[in-house]
Amino acid sequence: MNKKIIAFLMASSMLLAVGCSAPESEEPYIEEDDGITDSGIEYAENEKVFKATVTKYDSKKYLEVEIIDSNIAFGTYWVLVSELTTFHKLDGTEISYESIKPGATIEIVFSGQVMNSYPPQISAKRIYLH
Repeated sequence: MNKKIIAFLMASSMLLAVGCSAPESEEPYIEEDDGITDSGIEYAENEKVFKATVTKYDSKKYLEVEIIDSNIAFGTYWVLVSELTTFHKLDGTEISYESIKPGATIEIVFSGQVMNSYPPQISAKRIYLH
């Protein structure tokens, strides 16, 4: 019986040692992807883009969306809008916030920062209506 316990403890300590080993590189991981697989809009190098379906609309505060095209995110997000957020059709024509309704497909341009909340939140710079 003692041999089984000793063998178990040795195996456990080996697994623990392997699981706790230091990573091969001390370099921080930096996401290089822009977020979307196929966007028809232009955006700056430091911006990210998600394509989503609007699931909820709140007057002048936020949109709740379900991500439908992204290499770096999935699920439900809150898209915060401010007086700095601009709204456009895909051809660049400006539209109003009120033009965006539940069920609409949009592309959201943002800084890449995601607030650690549930659901995650992003602050939109520009929103494009499909």
